[in-house]
Amino acid sequence: MINDILERFSKQVVLDEDMEYVLGLSEGEQLDKLMDKASENNNNLDSEIFLEQDIHYPPVLLTFIGMSACNCRSLYTTEQYHPKYTENLINIKLRNIDQCGISAINCYTLTEFSSNELFKLVQLLNSHEVKVNIKVPYKHYADIDDLDIDALIIDLYDLRKLDLSDNNPKSVNMYEKFIKELSDNSSNIDLVGELLINSGESPVDIAVLIRKIIDFNINTVEVLGVDPFCDNPEEYHPQYNNNYLLKIVAILRTILPDINIKYKYPTNGISIINELLKLGVNIISGVYTDNTNPNIYNIEEIQDILNDFRKN
Repeated sequence: MINDILERFSKQVVLDEDMEYVLGLSEGEQLDKLMDKASENNNNLDSEIFLEQDIHYPPVLLTFIGMSACNCRSLYTTEQYHPKYTENLINIKLRNIDQCGISAINCYTLTEFSSNELFKLVQLLNSHEVKVNIKVPYKHYADIDDLDIDALIIDLYDLRKLDLSDNNPKSVNMYEKFIKELSDNSSNIDLVGELLINSGESPVDIAVLIRKIIDFNINTVEVLGVDPFCDNPEEYHPQYNNNYLLKIVAILRTILPDINIKYKYPTNGISIINELLKLGVNIISGVYTDNTNPNIYNIEEIQDILNDFRKN
């Protein structure tokens, strides 16, 4: 049966029942065939492994009465920071990226703000001369075409909601139209799709999301584990089921042999990155090069892992 499924996968035919069968495999020859096919496709891709640093905006730690500390602006505070102060904080976080071989910055905006502030943020990020990928609230999608960015980061489950929305309301139609225009190469902006796993999704959900990746011509998928205990966006301790994670990456590389597969490295260091690199991951995000914050600084650890991987 697995041979028939792999044949369909090679033609990008993704059936719900096939996904249920493959994700239900626990061990044995049939699972090995899936892993072998993913490794074969990955070897044929022969891609360099890229490192990307994450940054959150605004990068200011705020505390306010009756609330825990969090790395975001809040409705409960009117405190404002001087733009130069914010700029300096970002530059401190990014000051080592050139010497550490970082290929891109992933910027996650944590709140809505003015278009002018967004333009200045992107301009600041571009001053570091690496690719800039950004995730913004839907309100700012109207600004995307005017921004000098390389990719827009989207949540793949937002595309899943297109199928679940009653009567497909106007706002949903507008969202779908915008994403479709980007995916049809009518702009120079790529799409990065976030695939959140271990969050209660079913095999059918995964099948639908992969069909969306194909339909919308998304060329990079980032696999994320849910982190229910995160107090700060930079403290990423995802809850991964490792066997399930390996199967997800293998399925993606088998169905989509040319896609970029991104894996967000957990700041607690608990990772099976070597196995993931063999199966198809070719971008590691969640890299932190700012050694003034030892709790999340991980570039040396990741570089050591990559050096050992390349030797083998």
